[in-house]
Amino acid sequence: MRPIHAGLVLAIVLTALLPARGQSTWHVDDDAPFPGTASGTLADPFPTIQQALLAAAPGDTVRVAAGDYAVDLLGSVLLTDVRLEGAPLAPSGQPVCEITGTSPQGAILIMRGSAVAERFEIHTSTAAGGVDMAGSSELRDCHVFGNT
Repeated sequence: MRPIHAGLVLAIVLTALLPARGQSTWHVDDDAPFPGTASGTLADPFPTIQQALLAAAPGDTVRVAAGDYAVDLLGSVLLTDVRLEGAPLAPSGQPVCEITGTSPQGAILIMRGSAVAERFEIHTSTAAGGVDMAGSSELRDCHVFGNT
């Protein structure tokens, strides 16, 4: 029998104690069952953008299938250093992912850090507006309605 080196044992123990990073791309589809116990994979997507953003860590990507996504009346969608990607644009160049909301607490899409949102149509009817951006956040190929 070969002796086990202390360094190897220490490396194995430390690796087991470190948290697993897990997935870095999350999927959302408004046709997914709600409420559900989705894992956020392509085969088992979250039904809401907010669920995916709660699972995402800085640097992650959230991919959103074509559809209409309503923001809860009590909150907003918060992106902090996360990339939010809508489905590819329609042949007309229009976004096929729509985010709507009337959050009384302010904007329905709040972007911080290096957050990116692309290929969305964003609608709001609140006086606070649709999008609140800070840091180096970017909107790409988005149409925003009701932003005041």
